Amino acid sequence: MKKLILLLFIPLVFAFLSCDTPISTEELAIQVKESIIEEIKDKSFEPFFSGIEVIDFTLMHKGGNVYIGDLDIKIHNPEAVELLEGTDFDWVLPMLEKSLKVEVLFDGKNIRWEIVD
Repeated sequence: MKKLILLLFIPLVFAFLSCDTPISTEELAIQVKESIIEEIKDKSFEPFFSGIEVIDFTLMHKGGNVYIGDLDIKIHNPEAVELLEGTDFDWVLPMLEKSLKVEVLFDGKNIRWEIVD
């Protein structure tokens, strides 16, 4: 009987140990912020993105696998401002310092984020 209990118990231990350890909202915020910074670096050849600096990013759990974040950015590139003047994107000019909303989906393994405003 003890061997049977032991044989049933061992797979439970392995199943428990192999599960993904949940991460905190703060840890998720760090990962999302790093991903956003990396995305900006990847697009830095475009004038608009080359002057963007991420100042701060905070994240709050909305429910389920949905999180809402506030992304504070600065635009430092004067060439981007010149390019935007008189275009359909001149609404960006007041955004030299701006807080944007970010929606984050996290299923325990995969992270997807999108700027929603």
